[in-house]
Amino acid sequence: MSAFVNPLAPRRPRAAEAVARIREWLRGRLALADGTVIVVNEVACAEPGCPDLETVIGLLSSSAASRTFKISKPIAAVTTADLERMVNGEAAA
Repeated sequence: MSAFVNPLAPRRPRAAEAVARIREWLRGRLALADGTVIVVNEVACAEPGCPDLETVIGLLSSSAASRTFKISKPIAAVTTADLERMVNGEAAA
């Protein structure tokens, strides 16, 4: 990790817009049950060779097994192509 990322820093407006976009795309693409919660977080990665920030997406449902995905990009950089690869089980870029 090359820079300190303050986990308590206020979220950037672009990140909030990107989270909404990611949630909307996943709901439409996966036809999730009404009670499914989509959690989207940007976290600092401390593993060697990992980008400074990565996006972690959790799908939480009482009617199905919870799933967690990682995309090796900051939230604002996640594209629909990244999400498509994620749901198809391909390695995230």
